[in-house]
Amino acid sequence: IGVPNRNVYAYVLDEELQPVPAEVIGELYLGGAQLARGYLGRPGLTAQRFVADPFNHGMRMYRSGDLVRRNIAGDLEFVGRSDEQVKVRGFRIELGEIRSVIATHPAVRYCLVNVDNSEAGPVLVAYLVPSDGSAQLDLESIRAHTRSVLPEYMVPSAFAVIPEIPLTVAGKVDKRALPAPTPIALPGYRAPTTT
Repeated sequence: IGVPNRNVYAYVLDEELQPVPAEVIGELYLGGAQLARGYLGRPGLTAQRFVADPFNHGMRMYRSGDLVRRNIAGDLEFVGRSDEQVKVRGFRIELGEIRSVIATHPAVRYCLVNVDNSEAGPVLVAYLVPSDGSAQLDLESIRAHTRSVLPEYMVPSAFAVIPEIPLTVAGKVDKRALPAPTPIALPGYRAPTTT
């Protein structure tokens, strides 16, 4: 991804906000004269992302969530994300934000949101564990509930109802054990075909 613009500095830091050596992966923090003051009307997110700069007294830096490494030439190379932020159809999306909204539906005990790379491109998938232990959920009700809070691009395109979230022996979510999701048929939608 190159080097910072003029009046912007970039730090590659570890979890203790200490610089990492070249070729070592760390999180990208940005600062300088062009840094924004925060997110408009979102003080919680501002406090999470705009943190005190330990290298410049009285200044702040932006925690990007991007994992990068600085190569020998000094250029930054993108490696991945440190959080649950993904990019789907050009939008940056926080999977945790979708999960927390769906989990407020009374019929849902637990929710996991993931990105499935289908033939048509990446789509958001919600895996739902019903609160009453049944195998059925009113998916349109859950979709409408999600749409009432989040913009359309953050509403999952597919859902799967599962009895429990599969875990690895280490206690982490076993994404390979998740079942294939059921796509939602949107009104007026016609699947692409060849002629």
